[in-house]
Amino acid sequence: MSTALNLDYDYDEACDNQEPVTATLISCDELRLEFLPTFFGVRYMMAGERHAYAAMGRLSSEYNGGHWNFYTLSNGGFYMAPRIKEIKLDEFGTVSGNAAGVAATMFAINRLLCDGVQGVALEKELSENYYRLRDFISELPESDRNRVYRAID
Repeated sequence: MSTALNLDYDYDEACDNQEPVTATLISCDELRLEFLPTFFGVRYMMAGERHAYAAMGRLSSEYNGGHWNFYTLSNGGFYMAPRIKEIKLDEFGTVSGNAAGVAATMFAINRLLCDGVQGVALEKELSENYYRLRDFISELPESDRNRVYRAID
């Protein structure tokens, strides 16, 4: 049975790391094509993308689809976010499109892990990426940060 908790993750090291986590937009079309298979694996790239879109729909009744941006994080993580300025999360208030995407990506990763991805390496990498993304939340503006923490709690 698969678990979303990564027992090999060094929580103390992550807390001691005072280096800010930064996001880089993937704008090159060629790199965008590589994004999903790189981070979700070839076998799960469509499921990961679908889970992120579905999570966004559950978080916000305002969400009706659209183009998404892809980001890599300086700590090795990633996320995808709808290309919108802001959106109201039904139970948590208005956040930036980036903040909404962080929450949706975390839900997508969690869903893949709970469904049980095949392959120890991919499971470990997805688990680590979940925590890398969680570490990035502290870099969001305070109002976004608090709402994302409430949404993923």
